[in-house]
Amino acid sequence: MSSTCLHCGSSLRSTKALQAHISQREFCRNKEEAAFHEPESDIDPPLDSVSSPEPGWEDQNMKNYQPMFSSRHSTPAATVEEIEDDPTSDYVYAMSYPGPAGMPLNDHCSPTQFEAIRQKQTEKALPPWTPFQSEKEWELARWLMSSGISQQRIDEFCKLEVVQDGIKPSFHNSRSLLRLIDSLECGPAFKCTPFRIEGDLKDMNGELRIEVLELWHRDPVEIIKELMGNSEFRGHQKYTPVQHYTDTDMKNREYSEMWTCDWWWNTQKQLPTEYGTIAPVIIASDQTQLSTFSGDKKAWPPLQHAGRHGVKMICADGFERLVYAFLAAYMADYPEQCLICCCKENSCPRCTIKPNERGQLIYSLPRSPALTLVALSAEARGEKPEEFRSQNLRPINPFWEDLPHCNIFECMTPDLLHQLQKGVFGDHVAKWAQSAMGDEKLAEKEMDNRFRTMSPNPNLRHFSKGISSITQWTGNEYRAMSKVYPGLIAGAVDNGVVQAVRALEDFMFYAHFEVHTDHSLAAMDTAWSTFHDRKDVFLELGLRTHFNISKLHNVSHYLESIRSRGTNDNFNTEFSERLHIDLSKNGYRASNKRNFQPQMTKWLTRQEAIHRRDQFMGWIEEEMTIDKEDDDVGDVEDDSGSDQEPAAIFKSHVAHAKQVPIPRTSVHEIENKFGCGEWFIWYLEEYLKAQLLPTNTLKDPTKLYFPVWKKIVLTLPAVPEAESEKITDTVYATAATSASITHRGVQSSSPAKTSTVVIRTGQLDIAKGPLSHLQIARVKLLFKLPHQISLSSPLLAFVDWFKPLNKYHDSLGMYQLSYATRQHVQHSGIVLASAITQTCHLIPEFGRTTDSIPWDSTNVLDKCSKFFVNPYLRHRDFLLFQNVPVERPQKKKRRR
Repeated sequence: MSSTCLHCGSSLRSTKALQAHISQREFCRNKEEAAFHEPESDIDPPLDSVSSPEPGWEDQNMKNYQPMFSSRHSTPAATVEEIEDDPTSDYVYAMSYPGPAGMPLNDHCSPTQFEAIRQKQTEKALPPWTPFQSEKEWELARWLMSSGISQQRIDEFCKLEVVQDGIKPSFHNSRSLLRLIDSLECGPAFKCTPFRIEGDLKDMNGELRIEVLELWHRDPVEIIKELMGNSEFRGHQKYTPVQHYTDTDMKNREYSEMWTCDWWWNTQKQLPTEYGTIAPVIIASDQTQLSTFSGDKKAWPPLQHAGRHGVKMICADGFERLVYAFLAAYMADYPEQCLICCCKENSCPRCTIKPNERGQLIYSLPRSPALTLVALSAEARGEKPEEFRSQNLRPINPFWEDLPHCNIFECMTPDLLHQLQKGVFGDHVAKWAQSAMGDEKLAEKEMDNRFRTMSPNPNLRHFSKGISSITQWTGNEYRAMSKVYPGLIAGAVDNGVVQAVRALEDFMFYAHFEVHTDHSLAAMDTAWSTFHDRKDVFLELGLRTHFNISKLHNVSHYLESIRSRGTNDNFNTEFSERLHIDLSKNGYRASNKRNFQPQMTKWLTRQEAIHRRDQFMGWIEEEMTIDKEDDDVGDVEDDSGSDQEPAAIFKSHVAHAKQVPIPRTSVHEIENKFGCGEWFIWYLEEYLKAQLLPTNTLKDPTKLYFPVWKKIVLTLPAVPEAESEKITDTVYATAATSASITHRGVQSSSPAKTSTVVIRTGQLDIAKGPLSHLQIARVKLLFKLPHQISLSSPLLAFVDWFKPLNKYHDSLGMYQLSYATRQHVQHSGIVLASAITQTCHLIPEFGRTTDSIPWDSTNVLDKCSKFFVNPYLRHRDFLLFQNVPVERPQKKKRRR
């Protein structure tokens, strides 16, 4: 169903396209907002009345701008009406870039890549799965090409009788299948550029040896066109920079994606045309060492560079824009960063700090592209400039010399895995802390014991054999180890060591935020300063003689990088390394290992064609759904959610099995097998009285049988600082089982599995902090009331309570807990399962040594009496439990 914009007269193919048009077209967006505030006005200015920004606009006072409310993570600007309907939503104040930046070149939509393909098919009356004879055959071909099986196996598959007589595909072997794949639309073609390199070794004739190398590459402009016009990105692309603030005074700025940060905003000012659109280019490179290569063959993924001039491109929303592509960020490991920045590997790629000062928290001048090029040029002429030596440069011809608006040093992005998680923490601080325990062998044994006896949690990896036996560490192991490390070493090392590790852990969690504000960046900076203040304890203990470590210094640039290019999750090298395997190594394995480069590029082209057609088929299905909805709804707006209670959006959703796992559980089993104790009936009676339910059935509890569940799954509200973090949380309450012999063989015994959780006991009191009316408990039983008591019972939880969160360990930065008692007996209770807000993790207080501890990971919650609440389990735990109590309890003075 087509729709027409009432402000500019453009004809759009659907209401969704119309909404995208209004949100992206500044003139139409302004008219839409004006129409909302002044519905009686029917006079529209002409299209050419949209004015350009006056000279010196950047010096205007902020009040001259027209900031608008916008959703933090949605493309269209949120209206005032939306905010009033949903006051609990997380909105920010958005200050748009003044002027026509990112505007389309015309008012009409052009066909996107997928739309052009579909138009050609429609003109020829071809189905979307062409050239395959059916959609099922396309699915089969897609699976055969993406499954990784060899061409020989595909030939064997096609010769199967069940395939020839049953499926009857139009291809009869791998060669005919590849012909069909090659007929699909694909991305930019690969090109091969040979070049000659003169070495420093001489041949038998005394002449320098020359080697001819091949550079396989694709046109960067065509790649950017492909990405900009991909319909999958419709509604997710940003064409103009925006500044977000969390307060009306616009003092607490928010940073997330690159379009909300300084680099895009400042670079937009330098474009030769005020309506230009910036396309930031992020390059990730790595020296590809293929283990199956013979000799010393290596492949360097080709580097691509953006052009100097704007290029007209059709964007995902169907509008044509003048796009300027600039190198904005470069992802590489530290040696390659130094190579690209033309500095030695004992230097910083971003600043001019001296190698022997890298362990200090001092400010050094940033590297300057212009000064660096002057020094390199002078060195190449044999002038031996002082700047070349003082900045620790090395003679390299930089590829970035002619790139417009490119400060290559600022382009070097943080590497959370190699610099921080594996580098500063895993390779250095964690090892120093373990060495602080004393004798190397005893310290290793002690750490293994602590990891083995750590209390379990579904969100935490359990090192059942300790960590000393791990030979190949990955990012997952480092992350799992760091989650418990500060609490794990508490009591075994000097308090100064604990404080240093804790400060580093705080910094690492802030560094992983997916949304930052000026406030969180200030807290992140404080954590880093605290670590530097505390790190001297390792010198005092004789564990270090210096801190001149490259990774320790590089981390100090994280704050400026976040403000400039966005949060660190945008530059996660784990993504590029994964693609590195998929694209380079798998492509090499698919070749015959001889003259492999052309075969690798052909394999990549075919894989890309499969992926592109798969996207196209998904787009077709989505468009058919949209068209059906438009036909059914017409122009009537959907306000079905207007009556929904706002609080329900942020409430954790509790799900459990529809079929009761244990339908008839006796009171005796509850008291003994599930460990609820003899007070279960007494607590049940208290609950029934509070709910005004009859208690007479409790006089003979032997006749009562309870339906019992083994677990529930919570769906938690997303945390903006960690949106990619899992939002499901599993709460367990199972009984121990004995070993048994069944028809399936010997079933080994399993210990009881109970979860520690956070329970809301009342309404949040903002004045008392986010922990007000929250209490930690251990879930022993998940059940419903028998039908003799209630015909419609909610899911309930029997819990053992811990004491309130009011005891805080200052050095460790964690709350201390012990079980709550009443008259020297464990204090328990029955609560609604829906009152459980999330699980939490408790670290046992190990003390100085684990030699005499009477527990292991299966019974630590039963036998240990004191715990620390772990704030490093997840980001939501970090945000919740890092808060120091607002009202610290005063210690009672002893009477003399």
